[in-house]
Amino acid sequence: MHGVAIELRVGCAGCGKPIPINAFTPRITCGSCNRSAQLSDEQWHSLLEDALDEAPELEVDEGSTATIMTGSGTYHLMYGNQPPRCASCKTAVPEAAGELAAQGRIGCVGCGKPMSIRQAPPSLQALGVKLVIGEDAAQLASGADGGGPGGAVTESAPRAANPVVLYCPHCKAPLSVDGSNRMVRCQYCSTDVYLPDDLWTRLHPVAEVSRWYLVFGGAVDVARRALARFKWSSLRDAVVDAHKHLYCVGEDDDHDFAVWCLGPDLQARWVRKGLDFTDHDPRLALDLRGRLILWQPSRHSLVRLSAADGSDVDRLGGRQPDDATTHTLDLEHGKAFLADVDGTYLALLHERLVRFAEDGTPLATWPPRSGIFGKRAEKLRPVYGPGHQLLDVDGKYVEDVGHQPLELDDYTKLHLGADGRLFLERSERVACFDRAGKRLWRTDKLPITSVRGDRMGTDAVGNLYLLGRQAGNPSPRVILRISPDGDRVDLVATDRLLGGTVGDEDHLCVAPDGTLFLLDYGMKLRVLAPDGRLLHLSDRSKEGDADEDKDRARRA
Repeated sequence: MHGVAIELRVGCAGCGKPIPINAFTPRITCGSCNRSAQLSDEQWHSLLEDALDEAPELEVDEGSTATIMTGSGTYHLMYGNQPPRCASCKTAVPEAAGELAAQGRIGCVGCGKPMSIRQAPPSLQALGVKLVIGEDAAQLASGADGGGPGGAVTESAPRAANPVVLYCPHCKAPLSVDGSNRMVRCQYCSTDVYLPDDLWTRLHPVAEVSRWYLVFGGAVDVARRALARFKWSSLRDAVVDAHKHLYCVGEDDDHDFAVWCLGPDLQARWVRKGLDFTDHDPRLALDLRGRLILWQPSRHSLVRLSAADGSDVDRLGGRQPDDATTHTLDLEHGKAFLADVDGTYLALLHERLVRFAEDGTPLATWPPRSGIFGKRAEKLRPVYGPGHQLLDVDGKYVEDVGHQPLELDDYTKLHLGADGRLFLERSERVACFDRAGKRLWRTDKLPITSVRGDRMGTDAVGNLYLLGRQAGNPSPRVILRISPDGDRVDLVATDRLLGGTVGDEDHLCVAPDGTLFLLDYGMKLRVLAPDGRLLHLSDRSKEGDADEDKDRARRA
């Protein structure tokens, strides 16, 4: 069983004495002063949420503590990753015990001592909990029916079965005290007698904190809960597939390096950690075989992961040998790495545009081109010379690039469309090339002053989208769309501060149907329709928009 051990207590708001909370109950009662307090589902949620999130990630039998200050008191919580077990002999509760939850009670298979068991109430089921085991039955019953004192007393507390004789201080007649009320009326002279502290404590011994357990349905439920609470702090790159799955790389809210996938519902499908990468500019690509390529400038090799679950597929590449006579898959000075529609990879290594086979073998960037003496094949050259020094090349700007480009300025942005066309952008100019490297069209300077983020995107019909800023103060954030033939440039969406829908997110992904995904650090996510309408706004993006509006109002 995947259990979360719970030990919980709170200071009484009346007398200050500790109240053990040994059951998931809506009502607790102080055993010292008989004062009752309510615990709503919302309060329980705030008390247990972090424990349920963090305990499964602890080592087995490892625990942690928390002090939670609320308007109703200060709660002291111990929680840990521990399968449910008997409080007396420590024997683990067997998996099959869950089938007996309807009985409300099971016996320890080690010593026979009874312990409570029940199906989790709906409010706990919403947190992924299936069973609650080991609760204090008396506290649970007292809290559930809302009647009688002793919500924090154990089953061994004296009651009417063990009356205590006390004499009336006024008429000396005997009083029968059963502990149900601290004020007792003499049946002979009608004097109200307040029971002294020592007697009340004897009738209501201070209960101790006891351990009880919240049990998940299994490893799958634990994993689902971990995914449901996943949050990212930084986001360095993102790509989208034909089914609108978003693949992202950055750090989670614990600042651990991670790669993750969001489904079409924008919920996390899987999260992969433990990769030997840093948060310094990691990049992603997605090939047609369902492999996610993870790479990073300054690293020689790349990692291929399964897009289905983030598991390892293989590693590719490495440091170029000093005696190499061709380019090799060495990404130390990588600027871009793209998966082509024919299964090959296209990369910009410093200022060299080069191609690789699926297994990393060097290929010609472009097919042989015709000349007056027949077709001439491209000569392959290394990127590095002896001592791993970059060989000097003349990287060209987009406005100077002709057919079959081989050398590009290293600030050039690259994108491969679903039809295999290559798009280059530099200094707000774009050029488009066909599969043979023939330049199809080139734009003049676009009506923006800068392109935001590292990516462009295309839809299924070949429109190219860019996220940028226009001239002005402040400079409006916009999304441009260039038609497949390059003849038309449309403004798809404009700045939200001007009545549009574009916010401050910097990462653009374009789905085949033209849906636009804008992402950024701290769980910021904005989704726009192909016509620029707002379809979805994450809570963090809403907060960012609100902060932006407040700042604008202050400066007005």
